[in-house]
Amino acid sequence: MKNINRILKWLVGGIVCLSISASAWAEVIYHIVNEPSGYSSFAYGGGNTQYTNAWSDGNSPASGNDYVNDDASMAFRTPFLGTNYIFAGNSLTITNDANLTIKAGSNGTLTVNDFRLDNGTLMMGAQAYGSNVAVTTTWAGTTTIINTATITFNTGNVGGNAPTVDNTKETLLMSADIVGDGLLVVSHLAGATSAAQGTNFIVNFSGNNSYSGGTILTAPGTNRANNGLYNQLNVEVVTSLGTGDVWLNAGNGAMSLSLQNNTAIYEDAFLYINTANQTNWTLNLDYEDAMNIAGIWFDSTLYDGSAGFTYEDLLGESTFSSHVFGTGVFNLGQIPEPSALILLGLGTATLGLLRWRRKH
Repeated sequence: MKNINRILKWLVGGIVCLSISASAWAEVIYHIVNEPSGYSSFAYGGGNTQYTNAWSDGNSPASGNDYVNDDASMAFRTPFLGTNYIFAGNSLTITNDANLTIKAGSNGTLTVNDFRLDNGTLMMGAQAYGSNVAVTTTWAGTTTIINTATITFNTGNVGGNAPTVDNTKETLLMSADIVGDGLLVVSHLAGATSAAQGTNFIVNFSGNNSYSGGTILTAPGTNRANNGLYNQLNVEVVTSLGTGDVWLNAGNGAMSLSLQNNTAIYEDAFLYINTANQTNWTLNLDYEDAMNIAGIWFDSTLYDGSAGFTYEDLLGESTFSSHVFGTGVFNLGQIPEPSALILLGLGTATLGLLRWRRKH
C-alpha cells in the first residue's frame, strides 16, 4: 500500500512539474513587419494573404505562444471580415502605442481569448471607397486594460471620398469581458477634409466589465466642409463601464451616451460631462427607476445631492436638460460617510457575534 501511495505521489508531482515547465516554456513572439494592405498576420482568410513572416519566429500564430505588437510603425491588421476568426495564440498584447486594425468590410466576429491593451489601440478601419454599407463587428473573449487602452474609429475613407449618405453605420459590439486596472478611451479620429462624413460610429458594451481605471468618451471630429455632416460617436452601455469614473467629452464632434440599465455607471463613481460649449451631444437614460452614483460634474459644477446641487437642480439647467432624454433619473451622493461605514461594520460584527453566542 505504501508503495502505491509513493507511486501516486510521484505521478502527481511529475504532472505538476510538466505543467509548470510548459508554462515556463511559452515563447514570446513579436510582430516585426509593416503589413501591406490586403495582408494579415492575425489569421488567414477573407481575401487576405497570410503574412506569416510578420512574426519573429516566422510562423503563423499558434497555441502555446504569447504574441506582442510593440511597434507603432508596423501595421497589424485582421483579415477582411465576412466570417469569424479566432486568434490562435495563448495571448495577444498591443503595447507601446501600437495598434490592431479591424478590417470591417462586412459583418463578423473576432475572438481573442486573452487580449491585452497596454498603452495600445484597437482600431476600426476605414470604410472602402464609395461604401455606404452598415457593418457590425463583434469583439469576443477577454480584454485586459493595462495603463491606457484606446478603442477608436478611423474616419478616413479609402480612395479619398466620403460616403454619400448620412446614416452609414460602423458598429463595434464589445461582448468581451473587460478587466484590469487601466483607463479606457473611446473616440474617433478627427480625420482630414476628405474623411468619411456623417458616419455613425457605434460602440456597444455588453460584457461582464470590471475594469477600474475609468472611461473617457470623446468626439474630436469637426463639421466637414464639403457636405456639412457630422461624424457621430454613439456609446451604448448594455451592462456597465466598469467601476471607475466616466467622462463624456463633447469636443467639436457629435456624440451620444446611452445608459441602458441603472448600474451602467458604478455607484461610487462620478459622471463628468464636459460640453466645451458644444451642443451636439445627448445623454440617453434608457432604464427604469434610478441610478445611484456619487455625483455629476457638469462642466465646472459638481452636483452631488447636497443642498442646491441635486439632480433636480441640474435638470433646471437648460444647457443640461435640453440634451437629456429617456425615463431614467440619477440619485446623487450615494457614497456613505466614513463614520457611517464604520458604524455599519460594527453593527454587522455585533449582530454576527450575538448569533454565534446563541448557537453556542
